Amino acid sequence: MRIRYSLLLFVLLLAVSTVSAQQIMDESQKTAFLQRLKTSSASVTTISSRFEEVRHVAVLQSDVESSGHFYCVVPDKMALRYDKPAGDLLCINGDDLVMITQGNRMQTNARQNPSAKALQRLLMACLRSDIAAMGFGRKPGQIQVTDYPNTYEVTLTWGAGSSNPYQSIVLTYKKTDLSLQVLRMNEKNGNFATYKFYDTKMGQPIGASVFDTSEH
Repeated sequence: MRIRYSLLLFVLLLAVSTVSAQQIMDESQKTAFLQRLKTSSASVTTISSRFEEVRHVAVLQSDVESSGHFYCVVPDKMALRYDKPAGDLLCINGDDLVMITQGNRMQTNARQNPSAKALQRLLMACLRSDIAAMGFGRKPGQIQVTDYPNTYEVTLTWGAGSSNPYQSIVLTYKKTDLSLQVLRMNEKNGNFATYKFYDTKMGQPIGASVFDTSEH
């Protein structure tokens, strides 16, 4: 009986310590943190990293896992070049958006495609940590910031009447340098995609060939 009681006490103490290790910021703390994030990201001109992607689609029996290299040049260039599956690509270069999946190429000009333009703006805003560009900050309750021991987690939630296909986006930042570690995009239909970034380098030169899709 004493062993069971001790085990229960340990579990309860562990649960309390886990809860106390995280804190949802109040409005003043949140405002100060978002200003820090804005200031930090404003000085970043390039980002490159490895990434791992997990895509959950409700109609599939298992999640789809991918990986590759990520590149971003402010203000309007971004590329996800996949090693797994090899040859897949998502590239934004100015107004041009190119997607290659299993050898099938889709290319569109964002100026002529409002949906592509919205996706382009949203992705670039996420990767640049530009909260204002995502349309947030005007209504209370849309942004929640949670302070964890080693990371900050920013949750952005759209209202029920929004035309945006995403219900929410969750961004996890490393405390030491405010670099983006995890991006999770939750769709209204229950599907989601998670991107984990590592070996991140900021401010390093990125060659123009990274965004050249002419050979694909």
